[in-house]
Amino acid sequence: MRWVFQLRIPLDLRAHFNERTTVRKHLGNLPQPQAQAMADALASAYEAEFKGLRETNAPMALSMVPAEPVARPRQPLSLDAEMNRRFISTWQQREATRLVSELTTLAEATEVAWQAAIAKARSRLPALRDALRRNAGEGFQEIRMALEAELDIRLVGTEARFASLCRDWNAANLAFAEASIEVLEGKRTMADLVPAHASQLPIVELWGTPAETLVEAWAARKRQFGVTPNLKTQDKYQAVERDLLDVIGRRPVESLTLADMQTLVECWRERGNKPKTMAGKVQSLKYLLSRYLSPSQLEAFDTIIPQLPVMASRRMPFLEVQLHQLLQAILTDNTLEADDAPLLLLMTLTGARLEEVCQLSAGDISRQDGRWYLSFADAQQTGQGNAQLKNAVSARRVPVHVDIFEGLEDWLAARVAQGGPLFPDLRPNKYGLLGDAVSKRLNRRIDKYVSADRRLVLESLRNTAARAMRRQGADARLRQRHLGHAAFGVHDVHYDPSDLIDDVDLAETAEAIASFLRRTLEGKRLPRLGQCRDGNANAGQTLNEVVEVTLDPQPEQIAPLNFEESEAEFGAALNLVLPPCEVASPAS
Repeated sequence: MRWVFQLRIPLDLRAHFNERTTVRKHLGNLPQPQAQAMADALASAYEAEFKGLRETNAPMALSMVPAEPVARPRQPLSLDAEMNRRFISTWQQREATRLVSELTTLAEATEVAWQAAIAKARSRLPALRDALRRNAGEGFQEIRMALEAELDIRLVGTEARFASLCRDWNAANLAFAEASIEVLEGKRTMADLVPAHASQLPIVELWGTPAETLVEAWAARKRQFGVTPNLKTQDKYQAVERDLLDVIGRRPVESLTLADMQTLVECWRERGNKPKTMAGKVQSLKYLLSRYLSPSQLEAFDTIIPQLPVMASRRMPFLEVQLHQLLQAILTDNTLEADDAPLLLLMTLTGARLEEVCQLSAGDISRQDGRWYLSFADAQQTGQGNAQLKNAVSARRVPVHVDIFEGLEDWLAARVAQGGPLFPDLRPNKYGLLGDAVSKRLNRRIDKYVSADRRLVLESLRNTAARAMRRQGADARLRQRHLGHAAFGVHDVHYDPSDLIDDVDLAETAEAIASFLRRTLEGKRLPRLGQCRDGNANAGQTLNEVVEVTLDPQPEQIAPLNFEESEAEFGAALNLVLPPCEVASPAS
C-alpha cells in the first residue's frame, strides 16, 4: 500500500516554510505498522521544529527539512520485469567500471599477469553456473543490500518477484563473467559491456531530470527569450511540481508512468480538488514535461483527466433580462465600492477584459468630435506606468457610447480632469493584478441577483458584447479586433494585419453594442450613476423588485474552481493516506 504523510503547517509559521500550507512526504509501499512508526517520527520532528520556531523566533527556513534531522525514507522501487532489467544494468555498470580499472592496471603488466587474470576469471565460472542452476541467493543478497545502501533505495515486491530478480541476476552474473574473459583475451571490447545510463535504475543520481527542476527550467527558457515569467503561473506550476515530487520522489521525470499520474490525480481528488481543477493541473504538468517525454506518453495522460460535469462548460453571455437585472442591482447596491459600478458599465460598453479596464488611466481616455475613446496599451507601448496586456495585439483604441448610461459621461470627465489612474482605489494582489477584489465582489452579486449558474460570471460581459456584435452583422475581423483577440490565417497575419484595424473601423462594432444595450434598456428605468449612493430615493425599481424575478431556480452555491482556492483548508492534522484516498485514523 502506498502511504503519504500529511501535516498541516500552523498559520503563524507558514512564512518560515515559503508560505506552504501542508507538509506532504511520500512514504512508499510499506506495511501499516512501519508507515505509522515513520509518520510518528516525522510528526515529532516537525512539532519540535514548530515549537522551536515559536520560542526562538528563528529566521525563515528555506526548506522543509526538520530542525531535528530525521532519516530520509529510502526511495521505494517496485519490482517487475522492467525494474529487474534496470537493477541488473545498474549492477553491470559498476562491474564494468571495476573491469576497466583492472584493464588499466594490466596495460603495463607482463603476459604472465594477463594469463593469471584470465585464469582467475575462468576459475569463477563453475561456481557461477552452479549458482544459476540452484538460483542461489547469497551473492544476490549481498549485491542487493550494497546497491540499496549506496543509492538510498528500497526494492519492494513479493517473494516471487525477488526470486525472479535473483534468477535474472545469476544469469547476468555468469554472462558478464564470460564476456569479461573475452575482453581479457582481446576478443571483444569494453563498449559491449557498458550499459546505457538511461537503462539503469530510475534514480536522478544515475540519470534523468529531477522533478524539482521543472519549473526553474521553464522560467529559465522564458528569461532566455527576454520574457519575465508570470508570477501567478509560476506559483501554479510550482504547486503541481511539489505534488509530482511527492509521488515520484528521486525518480527522474522521464520514468513517469500512467500509474504515477493516476496516483497524483487520486491525491488531488482526496484533497478536495474539483474535476476542472484536476484537469487543469494535468494539462499544466503535460506542458512542463513536454521536453522530457514523448508525445505518445503525454497523450496517454489524457485518459486519466477527470470528466468535466455539464456545468463546467464555457461561460455564457447574459440574456437581455439578466443583463438588466445585473445593471439595476449594481447601480442600486450601496454596499459596493464607489467605483465598482462605473467599472462594470465600461466593461459592458466595450467588452474589454476586467484587468484592461482596471489599468486605465486618465491618459488613456480621449474625446474627439463628441465621441469618447478608450485606449488599451501596456507599459512597453506607452513608455509609462506598469500596465500589462494579455498579448501584443490586445492594444487597441475603442469608441465607447457613454451616453447609454446616465451619469457615466460626467464621471468619466471628472476622472480625466483629476488625472492619474481611472480607478485609484484598486490595489494589486501579490501577482500585480488590480481586478482580483472587485471581481470577487461583482461575481458574488451576479450569483445573488442574477443566477448562480457558474457559467455566468463577470467576464460573461465579453461574451455578451461578442454576441451583440455578431447579431448586428459586424464583420468577424472587426469583432475579433474589438475584443483584443489575435488574428488567424495567413491573410490576416501577413497581408491585412488586424493591428491595422483602428478606431474608425471599430465604430461599427461600438454601435452594434450600443444598439443592443438600447434595446435591452428600452422602456426600463435605470438610476443615474451615483444617484442611489447620493441618497436620492427616486431610483427607478428598488433592489427588492429586481431580485423578485429570476430566470431559473438558485441552486446551492459552489465555490469557484480557482486553481488555488479549491484547496481545502483543514486544521493541523496527521493522516496516512491510501490511494484511492482512503484515510486511516490520525496518528497519535
